[in-house]
Amino acid sequence: MKWKLWSVVLGMLVLLVGAGGAFGVTRSLKGAPQQSVVIGSPGWVWHSDYDVAKSLGEQAHSAQVILIGTVKSLGGIVNTARDPANPSLPHLDIFGVGQLYQIEVDEYLKGSGPTSIDILQVENYLNLARKSQESRANPGRKGPGPDSMVLQPGVRYLFFLQKRENRSHYSQAMEPYRYALVGTRAKPEGAFKASSKALPERDAAELLNELRGLLER
Repeated sequence: MKWKLWSVVLGMLVLLVGAGGAFGVTRSLKGAPQQSVVIGSPGWVWHSDYDVAKSLGEQAHSAQVILIGTVKSLGGIVNTARDPANPSLPHLDIFGVGQLYQIEVDEYLKGSGPTSIDILQVENYLNLARKSQESRANPGRKGPGPDSMVLQPGVRYLFFLQKRENRSHYSQAMEPYRYALVGTRAKPEGAFKASSKALPERDAAELLNELRGLLER
């Protein structure tokens, strides 16, 4: 069960849909409920489907790594859109706004790793078609899209993550892939606002106790 990254990578299918340049990125998971989000710079729209967890058990199963950590700072911006013919190169017409966040790890509940990690969250896509070479190199504002749920510095989160061997950063597992731990409450959040409503807000201690029980089985 994996989050539908909008990066154009091997194994994903990128389709040009209809007039006006609408891209759809799809990697389906049999039996998983899906939600959709539309995002992009004006006049250029990307549509993404992503798998949504129906329970805490599904969240735990989908994640390679589960941890509790605090957002310390924003890192750099990574272009996540890749050339379909050569994924080692950036896409010529799309800039995928991948925001890196530095996380100070308090505790690993599943898996292990360093005391500080970077999480990459894709937050927008920019249209570089018909741009000059200079504009392609510096496409302007690379902020989050209107439906993105950014991570807040200083906030403590419970994260459900994936880690690729050839990447230094971590990425989302099944959506919603985190809970904001604020006071006694655990508020589900995804990369996008729609996915954040998939599961209810809960008592934080109750959620963590249930999660630890699931991981001990």
